[in-house]
Amino acid sequence: MSPALLTGAGASEFAVLCVYALAVGAASVAGGALPGRVRLTHLRLQLAMSCVGGLMLGVALFGLIPHAAAGFGRIEPALWGVAAGLLGMFFLLRFAPFHSHEPPSVVEHEGGEEGCGHPHHDPHPSAARWAGAAFGLGVHALIDGAALAAAVRGGHSGGGALGLGALPGLGAFLAIALHKPLDAVTVMTLARTAPGGSWSRRNPGTINLLFAAIGPAGAIGFYLLAGAAPAEHLVVGTAMALAAGAFLCIALSDLLPELEFHSHDRLKLSAALLLGVAVAAGVEVFAHGYAHRVAAEGEEAGPLHTHPHGHPHSH
Repeated sequence: MSPALLTGAGASEFAVLCVYALAVGAASVAGGALPGRVRLTHLRLQLAMSCVGGLMLGVALFGLIPHAAAGFGRIEPALWGVAAGLLGMFFLLRFAPFHSHEPPSVVEHEGGEEGCGHPHHDPHPSAARWAGAAFGLGVHALIDGAALAAAVRGGHSGGGALGLGALPGLGAFLAIALHKPLDAVTVMTLARTAPGGSWSRRNPGTINLLFAAIGPAGAIGFYLLAGAAPAEHLVVGTAMALAAGAFLCIALSDLLPELEFHSHDRLKLSAALLLGVAVAAGVEVFAHGYAHRVAAEGEEAGPLHTHPHGHPHSH
């Protein structure tokens, strides 16, 4: 580990990441408790998915991709990473399907499930299907954790800021934290519909806690490993590019089916989508304004030097 990693500004970065990680874990646990406490209608879930999907799109397009390009020094390697991340998540979804957010008990509007137009999932999946979905969710949670850590580290070492003021990676944090409850709903649905007599079916609360811990553990682990890498800017840039591709795939997999199945609520869903994109854009606009002010103040204060962890300080 770099000696400067957890000292000075590096310690401030790490503290921000720890707060983010705890909040993501708490959001996941809360999401896992929703199916038994809140009446989850199809429309409510789709409004949440549209808003969070828009947020993920905006974070990928306005934040992760530009900062990945800044880490590499040019756009081409970043786009290769985005393509790899998108295709990787696509094939993960294809061969380990885990991204249905609707529990079997969901009710569509006031008229029941008939006429909602969606293909309904098997309420009692086979052991192989359950294992594939659990594997996919675990990998997805690790990717989220690495993306969060890369956004925090890239908020400085990538030459810009992904967050407001002293909150690098704020956009990525919001996207992950708001999407995590949806994933937790899927996890708890899997736990409660697992093959009869299985450990997960008898211990859904433990499953919820274990899943909630995967993302934060991945975030802390990646942060420490990236800080110890000899070419940190390339590691962080690659992680942000891969995360951008994964975000795009997840967001589009949530959004595109509704073009066919949910035309009767298109205005509500479109407004939710635009709200998510606007939040992401707003975070990036304010983040860049903050970065430019810091750079201008640094030029007035004197020459800059760079610490081993990569971001500049003035004297």
